Amino acid sequence: MKKIIISVLFLSSFVVADFPYNVPPFGKQEKLLKDCVDDLLCGEYRYEASFGETGSARIFKYKDVYYIHYIRDDEIEYIGLGVLSSNYLAVTYIYPGFNDVGTTHYEVKDGNLYGFFTCLGCDGQAFSENLYKK
Repeated sequence: MKKIIISVLFLSSFVVADFPYNVPPFGKQEKLLKDCVDDLLCGEYRYEASFGETGSARIFKYKDVYYIHYIRDDEIEYIGLGVLSSNYLAVTYIYPGFNDVGTTHYEVKDGNLYGFFTCLGCDGQAFSENLYKK
C-alpha cells in the first residue's frame, strides 16, 4: 500500500501548471535539442493523426533515450519517451495529469516517422500518426 501512495504522490507532482517543463529532462529540452542537432531524429516536426489531430513535436535525446514534446494545434501538450531499435522508434506517451497514457510505434523513413498509436482510452483501436521533419 505504501508503494501505491508514494507512486500517486510522485505522479501527481508532475500535475502542475508548468507541465511538461517540470518533468525531467523536459526542462532542459532547448539545450538537449541543440546538443543532438547531428542526430537524424532530433529536431522539429509537424504531426498528423488519422482522425484529424494535428500539431507539432520536438524530438531530443538524453543519453540513450529520445524524448518527444507534442503540442497539439489546440495547444494541449503531452510528452513521450522512446527507444530506437534499427529504424523503429517505440514511444510511450502521457498527457498532463496522466489522464491518458498510450504507446506509439514509428518507422523512420527519409527523416520522417510513420506509425500507429493506441491508448488506454482508445477502446482497443490503433490509429495512424505521422511526424514530418520541418
